[in-house]
Amino acid sequence: MSIDITRGPINPDSPDYQPMLRNLQGNILKSHRRNHTVHLFLKFTGDTTKIKSWMRDFATGKVTSAHKQLKQSTGELFCNLFLTGKGYETLGFGNEISEKLSIDDKNTMMRMEFPEGMEHYANKLHDKVEDWHPKYRNRQIDVMILLAHNDKTALSSEAPSELSAVLDGLQGVADIWVCERGKVLLNDANQHIEHFGYADGISGPRFFTISNAPAGTDNPLNLVLTPDPFSPNEDSFGSFLVFRKLEQKIDDFEKAVCAFAKTLSDGSNMSPEEAKARAEAMVIGRFKDGTPLALSRQAGGPQHNNFDYTNDPLGDHCPVQAHIRRLNPRTSSEKEHRIARRGIPYGHRSAPNGAGLLFMCFQRSLTKQFGMLQAIWANSTERSNGFQSNIGVDPIIGQSNLSKIKSPNWRLNGQKHPFSFRDFVTVKGGEFFFAPSLPFLQNPEHI
Repeated sequence: MSIDITRGPINPDSPDYQPMLRNLQGNILKSHRRNHTVHLFLKFTGDTTKIKSWMRDFATGKVTSAHKQLKQSTGELFCNLFLTGKGYETLGFGNEISEKLSIDDKNTMMRMEFPEGMEHYANKLHDKVEDWHPKYRNRQIDVMILLAHNDKTALSSEAPSELSAVLDGLQGVADIWVCERGKVLLNDANQHIEHFGYADGISGPRFFTISNAPAGTDNPLNLVLTPDPFSPNEDSFGSFLVFRKLEQKIDDFEKAVCAFAKTLSDGSNMSPEEAKARAEAMVIGRFKDGTPLALSRQAGGPQHNNFDYTNDPLGDHCPVQAHIRRLNPRTSSEKEHRIARRGIPYGHRSAPNGAGLLFMCFQRSLTKQFGMLQAIWANSTERSNGFQSNIGVDPIIGQSNLSKIKSPNWRLNGQKHPFSFRDFVTVKGGEFFFAPSLPFLQNPEHI
């Protein structure tokens, strides 16, 4: 039986979906929700037979299916395995991936093909590849293993640990090319936050009826799922994954917020504290506790997602250039561009390698989703709900390739406040991956 992935959210306990969930890797339809992660980026070194044997055993013994994830506690190990285009080539699929793992919208201006890798599209993304760590360049990565656990010691490289067992199994198969570690950050209210201090993961799409995600986030499965063309089994799906290591300039961001707050408060009766809270909210579109500006003028308000910007075309309540408004305009015609974010913070302010976000997102189309959001919505300096005006690049993830960009106006109480807010996030590397189905990974005749 083949399921209909145009439907959703679904009841994961329904017998109709059990084969699909057993074949699908976890973390795609629902976050793994562990506090600690290790991201192992591998470069294959063994011969193809040995690699295939290792992959079969690893997928059978370690990789977590969506079905198993729903039954697990967060105190158990979670594991994903993702392949790059180069990884597929190493496994012998070089002549097929362009045809079978390609997008269906080749003529769009932000077209992005999985086999070519992220660096190939650096110009479209406005990425400065010279800022990338050298090992993320030149298509050197074949596979990424994601390990996640609530117990940090389980991810220690010292034996005995879950990580050390994985490392032992890689002998003669692959080298650890890059290793990244993530750790959940919490605020005083026990909310997940990122390094700028904002509540994170609030408005992600909901695919399961049992999820406690807020209203207004329901989505069909095909927002992120696509058939796995190399699987021998029916009801086998995968998803395209974007990984980007984003370094956040935390101190510079804080200074800019304070400067923006002063601009907003000049000539007004707002206190410095009120002006700073409003400046923080205008940049993101939410106050730091997650309250959306579209619903409240102050923090502590409703945090559901069942709202849109229909009655605020000029951005008097929530600026049109605010991060969440730009990347999720909430119109019915633009819902197909949404992504399932699965990132986690890394580092801290004093760390030698900085601090930021190990950004990850799943989608069905690299072009229609990540490509549209980053290359067009985040990086364009003019875009605003059907009429053109200067809004600058996205204040958080916008990557500007212009030395001078005119400062956009931010509207508050009918007044326009020109202020440039950008360049507080630097891309340090990234790659495109595909999350294969478990039948593909576990079947040696097909890999």
